[in-house]
Amino acid sequence: MTLDFSISGDIDPVALYAAILSTVIAIVGLYQWWARNRISVKCNGNMVMIPSVDDHRYISVTVTNTGVSATTITGLYFHYWESPWKRIFRSKAAQTYFAHKVKTPHVLPPGEQWQAQVPQDGGVDSSSDDFEGMASKGLLYAVVAHSMGGKNGVLCRVKIPSNS
Repeated sequence: MTLDFSISGDIDPVALYAAILSTVIAIVGLYQWWARNRISVKCNGNMVMIPSVDDHRYISVTVTNTGVSATTITGLYFHYWESPWKRIFRSKAAQTYFAHKVKTPHVLPPGEQWQAQVPQDGGVDSSSDDFEGMASKGLLYAVVAHSMGGKNGVLCRVKIPSNS
């Protein structure tokens, strides 16, 4: 079986124009998707300040702007769900805490980092558990809200290792 390709001398100019235009539009769309505003968020628990005058441990949240335009970090808050099933099948968190001592808003240029530390053992009011208890019992997420993001922000799971 042989395949034979040939182009006749009659090329439709409208079809050629449409093919070139659709290719250009696809390339521009791909570039806009690639150059979108993006941030990456990393969370670490059991962090200690050095030098430290107290024995507090902190949750460290590091935000890196990996996009090509500046964004403004508008808030840092925490969501807590009792179980993974409630996280998957429920849209609202069981509890939400706003980190009010974190300096926001903050303009984050491309390629720059922003970091916040929140006490993990007393960052919550006395009527409920602390963040250590929440991270061990259920799912604790740090949420970074920024000006170019969606309505839910960027979530990062907070895992606090045991103090052994």
